[in-house]
Amino acid sequence: MKIEDELKFIKIKHKYLKQNIIVDRKPAFEFDVSINGSESLGKMINIQASSSCQLKCKGCRGSFDGKFLKEAGKNSFIEDSVFKIIVQKCIQSGIQYVELTPAIGDPFLDKNIENKINYLTSLPEIKLIILTTNLLKFDSELFKRLLKNNKVFLNVSVYGIDEKTYKEETGRNLFNKFFKNFKTLYTLIKEEVKIKSFVQLTNRTSFMLDENFPKCDVLYLIDLYTRIKNVRLDSSEIFNINRAGSVDRDDLNFAKGNKDIKRSGLCPHGPGLGGGILPNGDVLFCPFNDIYRTGVVGNIFKESLTDIYKGDKFQEIVENHTNNIYNGICAKCNETW
Repeated sequence: MKIEDELKFIKIKHKYLKQNIIVDRKPAFEFDVSINGSESLGKMINIQASSSCQLKCKGCRGSFDGKFLKEAGKNSFIEDSVFKIIVQKCIQSGIQYVELTPAIGDPFLDKNIENKINYLTSLPEIKLIILTTNLLKFDSELFKRLLKNNKVFLNVSVYGIDEKTYKEETGRNLFNKFFKNFKTLYTLIKEEVKIKSFVQLTNRTSFMLDENFPKCDVLYLIDLYTRIKNVRLDSSEIFNINRAGSVDRDDLNFAKGNKDIKRSGLCPHGPGLGGGILPNGDVLFCPFNDIYRTGVVGNIFKESLTDIYKGDKFQEIVENHTNNIYNGICAKCNETW
């Protein structure tokens, strides 16, 4: 059945539903980073594969300093030879899970991203490769190969349900391009039938799925996606955080406030995760929220990752968090756990 016919069928089904019901299928153990222990210090590392992006989302690049973004973009990508050195040094320190999801970019803008994925895949020590994409840079043949890779966790961001809502969130009029690629990816998955990778659709729209998500083609396509094994929808990131105080505006969708922040112990989004590595080898204790890269705790070209973790800078942060002391960028951050 062609995708347009499937969408028509699902549309009829939803016409009679009082509530949007989407099946939430938990990942298999090897892909479930929430329970398999991968998100723990010394197991996972974030490598900033790209600092370039086609979008200017309100909760991201649309709220950051333009001069900084320009400078970060100049040194956005890691040469393959340098990437291999970084990965080998990570493996020597026990890293098994690698996240190529950038803090402010899209990994598929790296023209050599498949080389990096293939290299990681070839290493028996590496168990999982995590990538998050807006799906705008889309090569069907590349994605077809990724779907056959049992080490790949592909996270697809869904920012809007039409041209208006997509542009409101991302600052770019690229919804039609996204939706075209979104449909193509579904077709590829259907063709492969038994995909070996895991695909997560992350709802970043201004709509909660079971409460006010409009009946539209995006919803119908999500419904079709989630009927397939190894595909799920996640809405846990619909709430915009302030990225350690770097995002300060009052028009965010479902913005988290600064009141009643619940957190205790080592932050699992930063030092608890093991930090992140920039193209120049600098190691940040917080890979996602340290936008302006103020929390450098070492350089992987100068010392091992293990030694960086044991170093005074990193240990001071760990000790503070362990005692529920959150200062510096952590004091401004409204992440909760």
